[in-house]
Amino acid sequence: MTRSGTPLTFPTLSRQIEEMRRHTVSAQAQASTTSTPDVGQDSTSFVDTLTQLGAALEELQVADEELRQQSEELQVAHAEGDVERRRYQELFDQAPDAYLVTDGYGKIKDANQAACRLFNLEQPTLRGKPLAVYVSPADKKAFYTLIMATRKTRVRECSEISLQPRGHSSTQGIAVEASVIVAEHNPADGLRITLRWLIRDITLRKEAEATMHTAREQMKLFASSVDAAREAERARIARELHDELGQSLTVLKMDLARIRAKLPATKELHTRLDQMEAAINGTIQSVRQIMNDLRPAMLDDLGLVATVEWQCSDFQNRTGIRCHFKSNVAEVNQTGDRATTLFRLIQEILTNVARHAGASDIRLTLKQTKRTLRLEARDNGRGISEAQIKNAHSSGLLGMRERVHLLGGIIEFVGVPDKGTTIRIQVPCEVAVATPT
Repeated sequence: MTRSGTPLTFPTLSRQIEEMRRHTVSAQAQASTTSTPDVGQDSTSFVDTLTQLGAALEELQVADEELRQQSEELQVAHAEGDVERRRYQELFDQAPDAYLVTDGYGKIKDANQAACRLFNLEQPTLRGKPLAVYVSPADKKAFYTLIMATRKTRVRECSEISLQPRGHSSTQGIAVEASVIVAEHNPADGLRITLRWLIRDITLRKEAEATMHTAREQMKLFASSVDAAREAERARIARELHDELGQSLTVLKMDLARIRAKLPATKELHTRLDQMEAAINGTIQSVRQIMNDLRPAMLDDLGLVATVEWQCSDFQNRTGIRCHFKSNVAEVNQTGDRATTLFRLIQEILTNVARHAGASDIRLTLKQTKRTLRLEARDNGRGISEAQIKNAHSSGLLGMRERVHLLGGIIEFVGVPDKGTTIRIQVPCEVAVATPT
């Protein structure tokens, strides 16, 4: 500071140092020319003092130059900092999502334009307000849990909460996804924490998810009704085959027996009659097989476990592939539609093994607990590939996934090359009757 109280600038300080240097040089010259024998000692001391003063002034001048350069660098850095701050502020204000800066307890210190639009308030009004006042009452606990978790872990935490901005009429509020992270923390004072919030309005996403969920449920109901109608039609056709074609074949066989008894016992005639009887018996067996494929009568009469045992035995006899079945329950206590769906799943598994697996052995395991029914099928075939599992055009796998989805369960396919395929199905179930030990 100068005597007048105004601050010294670098040019002024430099001029003053230069002026002091000139005065010092002038004083040294005068002292050298005017020295006399009477004052030689004092003159020498004075000259030495002026010399030291000149050296000090030169050092001061060098320091002044260094200080000037540092000041220029500081001014450049300050200008660059201003540019970066303006750029940050522009990005902060123009960001499409809401950004907030709060203290460690959620009091708002700064907010961008998107946050102002979300809360329907101006920036000066938002500053200083606790963010909690805009959180729906039902989500305040989750809000404070989010803050405390962030303060504790010092890592980014996310949560879905509901906000109720000023003037918002909906009682449910605006669904948002809040992400918060600790931006600043002073170790000397554990309470001085700054939190940065990213708040994204996910109302439209939630509405879309709700619409998709409703559509999926409707499709599930539709698929269930179609499946039920298909099973009812299968049962009807099976009954008609039994009542009409089955009875007609039985009558035909009885008539053939009466004709055999009345005709002469010639070898040629009996050979012809034997061929006719064999054809009728073959047709009866074909009708029974078609009826069982359409709707096994024992599924309604004896239940799922007994029907699966019969199906495995029939599959082994027809294909030559060894089929083992094991169950920890005597019977699954399921409704008719669910039992039918489970049986169709097992039928599809066996069909795929016969057609595609190239296996010589398959093992089926049915295990039921209080809450779930688990079915595992393991063969020793070539093993399903990942590409086949992900194939969107595989009607067999798609049908299995659809049936499991209708039961509210999950299905998993695992293939090991040249070692076989494992299919795991898990569905919710009702109480089962345990097998006696």
